[in-house]
Amino acid sequence: MKRRGKGERPKSDAFPASLSKRLRRPPPTEAAEGEPAEATAAASPSVVLVTGLPADCTVLELKSRLEMYGPISRTRVDVDGRGFVTFRSDHAAAAAISASLDPAFGVTVRC
Repeated sequence: MKRRGKGERPKSDAFPASLSKRLRRPPPTEAAEGEPAEATAAASPSVVLVTGLPADCTVLELKSRLEMYGPISRTRVDVDGRGFVTFRSDHAAAAAISASLDPAFGVTVRC
């Protein structure tokens, strides 16, 4: 029996080495007639820019406040009061944006 070194992994034939471990977005769907596929993908972004955050706002605070609109894949907070939230779906991003534009409620991280 051959012993493995500390950093070696067992070889498996279940997955080819050429497959990436990261998930990739599916290929763009067919666009409507006369509309290029790139315009369809660009018309529905899933990254939302959040401005006016408190200086001590954490990633967890921002994520917990916005995940009610849909699943989030990434969250980043810069020191200058900007945050970037990447939703897993375009519909969730659109829901968060429309909620932030609602004059009656809006979206607040802290009061």
